[in-house]
Amino acid sequence: MGKHKISNKTYVGSAIDLNKRFKDYLSPSYLAKELLKHNNIIYKALLKYGYDKFDLEILEYCDKNSILKREQYYIDKIKPLYNICTVAGSSLGRITTLETREKLKAAWVIKKLNQVGVKQVEVTDINTGNVEVYQSIRQTAIALKTNHTTVRKYINNQQLYLNRYKFKVIV
Repeated sequence: MGKHKISNKTYVGSAIDLNKRFKDYLSPSYLAKELLKHNNIIYKALLKYGYDKFDLEILEYCDKNSILKREQYYIDKIKPLYNICTVAGSSLGRITTLETREKLKAAWVIKKLNQVGVKQVEVTDINTGNVEVYQSIRQTAIALKTNHTTVRKYINNQQLYLNRYKFKVIV
């Protein structure tokens, strides 16, 4: 259980791997990254107030088969204000705004593109100033009526293609 020393607001959570949980929670960069995916009140509070404004208490050690049951027991008993969800192991009660859903969708698409090695390519026409973004090097090549090897060569050499097009890879 985490407890804010000034407001006495609490958070109840559980972990199968306590070391990993501590490592994640004690990393401001991890919390900031996770905030892009989830509107997590405890992450915001930790980043806003700092770790020294919170007390941490391990309420109970238990086997992994009963972890959610025990977490639910403490959620029901303590009624923690930093918990968004009132059901252990569930996202019930979590409100996801349209903006958050759009961010999640964009992050998911980028993650999938990166997993398969696809890189977006930004193409700037220096004559007109127009900028187009293509979802892959191959898509860029098709649009410019060339092949992917040529596009890759100009990206790597950072030269203008046809003395007109500037390529920039977006990862």
